[in-house]
Amino acid sequence: EKLEIGSRAEMAKLIAQLCVIGVTISVSCALQLAPSFSIVKDNASCMQQKIKLKGSLFQTTRSHDGEEDGVLNSDANLLGAPSSSTTAQLFDSMVMNRYACTRFHRHEESSATTTSTAADLTNKSSPTASKSNPEIVNKAIHCLDMARRAPSGFNAQPYKFLVVHTPLKKELLAKYCLGRNADRVRDSDCTVLFLADRESARDWKRFSSFLKKSPLGRKRSKAIDKSEKKASWATKKLQLLLLLFSSGWPLPRILAAPLSFGVRLGVSIVSVLSRRRVLVPSLGSSETWSSKNTMLVAMTYLLGCTSREMATCPMEGYNIGGIRKVLGIPRRYAIPIIVSTGAAFKGEEEGIDDVGMAHGAPGGSSLPGTERYPFEEVVFGDEGFGETASYLQLSK
Repeated sequence: EKLEIGSRAEMAKLIAQLCVIGVTISVSCALQLAPSFSIVKDNASCMQQKIKLKGSLFQTTRSHDGEEDGVLNSDANLLGAPSSSTTAQLFDSMVMNRYACTRFHRHEESSATTTSTAADLTNKSSPTASKSNPEIVNKAIHCLDMARRAPSGFNAQPYKFLVVHTPLKKELLAKYCLGRNADRVRDSDCTVLFLADRESARDWKRFSSFLKKSPLGRKRSKAIDKSEKKASWATKKLQLLLLLFSSGWPLPRILAAPLSFGVRLGVSIVSVLSRRRVLVPSLGSSETWSSKNTMLVAMTYLLGCTSREMATCPMEGYNIGGIRKVLGIPRRYAIPIIVSTGAAFKGEEEGIDDVGMAHGAPGGSSLPGTERYPFEEVVFGDEGFGETASYLQLSK
């Protein structure tokens, strides 16, 4: 794999700097590092985003005028400075109405020739994926665009998204989904694959350029005595912190894996031997770090779809190797979750799937929804873990 670092001299210099940082942390651990999750506030007066679906291509266009479609017009009304009580009620409604849809409405049947391979055509009983509703796909992409505003460590945004919506691609994806997950992929209008970048530090130059172009980066550069050297060091420091916490070393995998493990082991040893007197960060693997950042986006996407009356089903029962093969996903990306999105099945058929969840929307089923453990069993106070606090009471 090619490294996006530049000349060999720059690469050697970078590796030397990384080794020095690792040794320094492992031995002295004098730095007190803490990941900062940058939360970017949405500006209500910013330009609205208008998303159009043209064939299999998605375009995001920005417009200053207020002539948007029905979905965006409703968003503009919500941005019109609602009261705090209204905002709380809307959020509570989204959370309470969200559920894992186990059966989707098929928008339109597609011919077998558009979804099956030559081998599948010989078996007439093989299921085929439905055609997608462009309107729902349009709204799903808008929700995905809004979900990108979710916070991430150092604003590194270590994720990518893959939207599967054509019958052929849905059929290929369903082939490597387990059990009823395959039917949900075929029946839903689109399925979003959330990809966690385990080697985000490979985009070293891209992240550096992103920092300099961002308003915060420009402000930081001007504030540091207008010194290019200090501004450059501030950028490199942030890059090194990202490299430390992400554990995604920009080296060949055969070298990056043991180096990452060695740094994490060294930090853990220093923490144990010093009996936590030397404050050091608790580091995880590169997949752990990128996945937890990606899941923030996934949850935001789920709530966004619920706010637009779309059903979703987050799934983890699939074969990652097969999905990588048929969709051309590089090995550097983990797939912590995929989410099928569409309209819920509202037929008269009742029943439960193999894990006891009701089919269709909760309102259209006589079966009860999923329960949660009691509040006092999962929420604890200052008394300590497992101790019920009397002051933590739910208001009626």
